[in-house]
Amino acid sequence: MAKKFYSFCRQAGVILTLGASGVFAQHPPLQPVNLRFMDSNTGYALQPQELLVYDPAANRVVASPAPGQVTPEGNASLSLPPGNYMLEAGAAGYASISARLVVGEEMPTQIRLFLDPLYPPAELEPVRIRLLQRPDATLICGFVVDDHSGRPLEGVRIHSPENSLPATSGGNGYFQLYLPAEEVAGSLRFEKAGYLAEERAGIELWPGGDWQYRIRLSAGQGTRVVKEGKQDRAPAGHSRNAGGDEPCEDCDSPPQRSAGEQSLPFQSPGTDAGVFPTPALLPNSIRVGRNCPSATTCTSVEVYTVQTYCKYVLPAEWFSCWGSLSNGMNSLQAGAVAIRSYGVWHVYNPLTANYDICDNTFCQFFGSSQTSNGNAAVDATERYVLATAGNAITRSEYSAENNNKGCGDGWSGTGTTWPCIWDPVCSGIASNGHGRGMCQWGSARWANGTKIVLPNACVAGVPHGYGTKTWQEILTHYYPDYQLIEGYTASIVSAAAIPSTVSPGQTFSIQYTIQAAPAMSLMLGASVRPSAGGNWIDDPANDRKLSVNAGSSSVFRNFTLPGNAPLGSYDMWLALWYDVNGNNQINAGDFVFDSKRFNQAFSVGPNAVEPLAGAIPTDYFLGQNYPNPFNPITSIEFSLPRAGRTVLKVYDPLGQEIASLVDGTLPAGHYRTEWDAGDFPAGVYFYRLKVFERGTDYRETKKLVLVR
Repeated sequence: MAKKFYSFCRQAGVILTLGASGVFAQHPPLQPVNLRFMDSNTGYALQPQELLVYDPAANRVVASPAPGQVTPEGNASLSLPPGNYMLEAGAAGYASISARLVVGEEMPTQIRLFLDPLYPPAELEPVRIRLLQRPDATLICGFVVDDHSGRPLEGVRIHSPENSLPATSGGNGYFQLYLPAEEVAGSLRFEKAGYLAEERAGIELWPGGDWQYRIRLSAGQGTRVVKEGKQDRAPAGHSRNAGGDEPCEDCDSPPQRSAGEQSLPFQSPGTDAGVFPTPALLPNSIRVGRNCPSATTCTSVEVYTVQTYCKYVLPAEWFSCWGSLSNGMNSLQAGAVAIRSYGVWHVYNPLTANYDICDNTFCQFFGSSQTSNGNAAVDATERYVLATAGNAITRSEYSAENNNKGCGDGWSGTGTTWPCIWDPVCSGIASNGHGRGMCQWGSARWANGTKIVLPNACVAGVPHGYGTKTWQEILTHYYPDYQLIEGYTASIVSAAAIPSTVSPGQTFSIQYTIQAAPAMSLMLGASVRPSAGGNWIDDPANDRKLSVNAGSSSVFRNFTLPGNAPLGSYDMWLALWYDVNGNNQINAGDFVFDSKRFNQAFSVGPNAVEPLAGAIPTDYFLGQNYPNPFNPITSIEFSLPRAGRTVLKVYDPLGQEIASLVDGTLPAGHYRTEWDAGDFPAGVYFYRLKVFERGTDYRETKKLVLVR
């Protein structure tokens, strides 16, 4: 009856376990988690070879679907109980990505994870893009893919009213054309029979410029219009256009200028932040809410590395053409730091359980294209963020024009929610924004030394006479209460098991090669499992905290296999943790910098057997272990007069196998092996030698005593 009831409950979505008292205990039903994996440059579907889910509260890997469970379209489905997890995925030729995963009743229909290629596709190589740039036009290039299959779309017609020469996407979905630079803005239309056409309006054009698009077309009819919004730039969390009629996040509220320390990485939204002071720890990824009617009602979620996220936001918020003006890259670099700080602040203070930040004027506008100028600015400022005096990353606001918002003409700031900042390069300009933080147009004027104004943002104006500023000076100018610092990062470059073949019950070493900046202390986490599948094996007793140098370091931690570990090839999952609460343990309150899975990293074979000198024996022999009693390691010697398959195992008093010391064919000779019983309680155990040779079945059993 119990079996029938249990079966019924499983079908109903209820999980029951039978406790020692004979009473069924109910557990929360599993929730479906639908994932999709894509290339962040092209939008192609990916099939990651590495995919697992880690439970930080239990400090163990809880799920790891086989590679075959990820479809060619890059889709994977998991079933998990409600809770906070960390998801890690990696594919050959791509940097792995990890992301926070909160499983609950209001899960998004699908979570899309975009992996960064280790090297960009040949069509988007920076050197190639520079060679293609023209002084009379803006280069438009990129990839078009089928949104359902994730495969490249060939034969998509790309045309524009500004250019009578249309382009057609090739077999890999790549397209390329030019729009004349004498126009301030242009448009593109992507068309293919059977697909919903897409029109891009308001594309910023400038001499020698470029846009690198990632376009996804869906089956259907009609046209989807996407406004690039290039007439001015949106203030972070505030209205984009001059009329101020677009919605925004906290448009008129005071800024969070003293946000306190960051929230813990796995805290639920709404819990108290700043429990533990930390340095500025830079996360691996950011979860972006897409299709957002409001800040907290986004209908889908995409995950990017923070660096790639900034490369899609910067050209959507700043004029990329400013980088082509004299000293203009300083404006984009200052913007990159503000954008990174604003985004990372939201990682620590997420808008909802499912995503950190939204994709439009409620937060920061997230585009679908990159530019060479924008990418260079983001790369040049990698790791830089704005922080409070206590090194807490800030929600660094900015808006288009901060002039005369309460402090008078020629002054930025409000005088109440932001200090008054003398800003003469913006005098006489109508305000467009809230007045707090960086003035975007002011950053360009300070960088270039001229009074750049509409209608053509890509042309230098008349000199304003106040000199120029570097990107660091621009940030100091507009954020007087903040400091510019380099955040903490660490990543696993490579790893190896030493030795590469180990035995059940054996302790071996894992060598990590780590790239870190700056020098810091890290916890080294590790889990292993048979490559053929099965449960992950954890070893929290050997989790180790140690100091690593700035730059590249080689460090080690031990890992002890259980005595019943099956033989065969093994994978390793390794992670680098920052011990936020300082308790020298990996737990839910700690911060993970990086994690990677290494497939077929080592093998588990018969116990390491040491051949002993001496003449070939004439008889089989099993010696008494020494020492005996022992704690916790003892040696066992045996002899074989002839070659044969040799099995030496340890059993508990009930006859249950608890360790396999030798299991393989050995030549004739004298041998010695060891058993490390560190994980077993004191008591009496038995070890048995069996040899199979030409039909011979030799057996002998002896007793050993473990003391504590």
